[in-house]
Amino acid sequence: MKKHTSVFVMVCLLLAAPVFATNDVVMGVVGMNPVESSSCVAAYVPLEDGKALTGVEWYNNDGTSGFPEVVVSGGANTDPGTYDNGVKVGYDIYGQSSAWSQCQWDGAYRSDAGGVYVIFRLPVASVYVNEGAGGGAAVGVQSGDDGLSGWLSVDGVEWIGLHSSYGLAFRPIVADVDHETVVLAQATKALGGRQPDELESDDEITTLRTAMGKPYPNPFNPMTKLKFTLAEATMVELEIFDVRGQLVKRLANQVYSAGEHMVTWLGRNERDREVGSGVYLARLKAGSFVQTHRLMLVR
Repeated sequence: MKKHTSVFVMVCLLLAAPVFATNDVVMGVVGMNPVESSSCVAAYVPLEDGKALTGVEWYNNDGTSGFPEVVVSGGANTDPGTYDNGVKVGYDIYGQSSAWSQCQWDGAYRSDAGGVYVIFRLPVASVYVNEGAGGGAAVGVQSGDDGLSGWLSVDGVEWIGLHSSYGLAFRPIVADVDHETVVLAQATKALGGRQPDELESDDEITTLRTAMGKPYPNPFNPMTKLKFTLAEATMVELEIFDVRGQLVKRLANQVYSAGEHMVTWLGRNERDREVGSGVYLARLKAGSFVQTHRLMLVR
């Protein structure tokens, strides 16, 4: 039987002088009690097109208490998924006490789903007790307009979101997307949000393997979703061809992380012009793996 653990979130107001920039103002800090081996705090970072995440600044409570790991995962602003499915980008991260701190990592990350979750794993038994050095692991809280959407979890699986009036005191460090940018898998749990009839075979239910799912909808007008899973991070090419074998649209040509991904085709070519009704081929190349699906566009 699964053990259920209640979560008690502690928030206190900091007695600190306000700073000049509006988005620097911190209303308080948030910590957890209890703190277990997989307890986490997560911030959702929306990214503009063409931008990738290379690190974050955050308001740190206790400089003597470090975060054992930092991971990133992709997705929409709904749920951070499962901590264990994220990509680890930092270890033993320490910040200053009662101050903005910085964490940058090697590599740049983005998501086709719109943003990136940054998840800090809390140090075991580091229960928040008070503000400042020695007060326990905690991060800053801002108004909902200044901070980022925040989440807390005891086990790294089930999450509690902060009320929309509040946000976590996290600020993104971004760079332009290039060919080395890693596209993160969407944050998922269990079957990754898919129904069993969307999987290529029963093997996918228990084993993560590289495969391309069935496009949906198909036939379509004018949009279809192309899903694929990767057993490991690898270079991915996803292209649309016509029945004569001529390239219509290159949808992806970069490194993707292990996990589930989804790319949308809007029925347009490389010149961003609508293509006509007919049969098209979607081809996925991931390392040595190649798979093709037929598409039917009906306008």
